Amino acid sequence: MERGIKFFTSAVMIFLLVNVHHAQNNNFKTVKVNDYLTINEIEKDVYRVSHRFPWQANSLLVRVGDKDFVLADTPIENTGSEALVEWMRKEFGDIKLTVINCHFHIDCLGGNHYMINQGFPVYASDMTLKLFEENKGNMIDRMLQGIRDSMIINSIKNLQPTAPDHIFKAEEGLTLHIGKEDIDIYYPGPAHTKDNIVVFFPEKGILYGGCMVKALEQSNLGNQSDADFEAWPASAQELLDKYPDAKIVVPGHGMWGDLIIVRHTLELLKKR
Repeated sequence: MERGIKFFTSAVMIFLLVNVHHAQNNNFKTVKVNDYLTINEIEKDVYRVSHRFPWQANSLLVRVGDKDFVLADTPIENTGSEALVEWMRKEFGDIKLTVINCHFHIDCLGGNHYMINQGFPVYASDMTLKLFEENKGNMIDRMLQGIRDSMIINSIKNLQPTAPDHIFKAEEGLTLHIGKEDIDIYYPGPAHTKDNIVVFFPEKGILYGGCMVKALEQSNLGNQSDADFEAWPASAQELLDKYPDAKIVVPGHGMWGDLIIVRHTLELLKKR
């Protein structure tokens, strides 16, 4: 019990320090694109994209060259993805965007239809493609459960779930060289889903852990319908072992932090 209290106290302190740091740095901006989409600059050229449709979900947008950007996970659906791209074009002019789907759930790839129609390559693993094809028939019905906002309902009904168009083998991972940087796409093992991958930007020390890691304000493991609880602890530990120099970790939902987010996830798994 005492160990749990100490961990919780230190987690809260780090959470507050991280957010005070960003709040006090006037160089970092927050842009409310519309009622559903907010963009937080968390470091130079690094943006947390928060889409609330109806629940909150993160994407990570990183500028890796003059006009080159990488997006880990799309906003939940096409109108959010379109709003993001329109903001980028207004802010940066002509852009080259590479998209990565980090697992097969809709909050990772719901904007694929728009992205591919814009000519942006969308990467995902062979495992994600397989699970997407197996589950795409019920994605819309699952999303509509409990939603009352008519605008959201209509947008989801027009979702057009679309597969990624650039596929790599999960077990082999992938390194992309885009703009001036290398991007490490890695499969640490089953966790939140069987196929969840992470994206690391070594030049910046930024790790997008997606839904396999949980923000400090989260007191539970979220959607567990496709989780592998036997493998999840080892997969999370793999992130600590492989990326000990990660300065910022962005989860699939909620606030960003550092590697304490991964340790917090391990604690949640122990308490489950």
